[in-house]
Amino acid sequence: MVLFEGDNDLQPGGCEPFDRQYEHCHADLVRRALGFELPPLRRSRSVLVERLRAALGRPVNPWAAADPGLARHPRLAPGALAAFASNVRSQIGIARANGARVALVTQAIRIRRVQRVGDLAYLGQWLPGLLPAAAPGELERLNGALRLLGREDGVQLVDAAARIRWQDDDFADPLHFSARGSERFSDFLAAELQLPAGAP
Repeated sequence: MVLFEGDNDLQPGGCEPFDRQYEHCHADLVRRALGFELPPLRRSRSVLVERLRAALGRPVNPWAAADPGLARHPRLAPGALAAFASNVRSQIGIARANGARVALVTQAIRIRRVQRVGDLAYLGQWLPGLLPAAAPGELERLNGALRLLGREDGVQLVDAAARIRWQDDDFADPLHFSARGSERFSDFLAAELQLPAGAP
């Protein structure tokens, strides 16, 4: 089985000019998230070393690197939604050609009420081309593309974004589930993906 979802597509989709290959904007942030921009410590990890690095103005974590300085937009870049749908359609074709069952899973971004300031800052770091508060609505546009593709024969739509009554405590941050949210999502997914009687 192959599952498709789309929240990471917001990152390259929010940057202008839009790059259909997802290299512009995305690659730099992935390197930062993986820590490749930080010089390796020559000795074992040390609180003292990290404090010295901070005092010298050097980043102590991947997100302390310089802001990329991209303009922020309230909508995905022109062409981003169409590219997303085209990419998913191509991947559906490849998966089905190789005998895989395909499920498209919608997702949600949750800006939690009590953690709103921190959640907006988190989204601002990971989605430098979008206004942070616009991220949930733009993800819903990607979900809309999945819903349309889910009408095609042989493709299953698992509409978790619409059918699960998400709560703030289902999320550990605006993009990722807490333990409770993970359990709710996995239970929902397992029930949706059960094969009908007599299916291979």
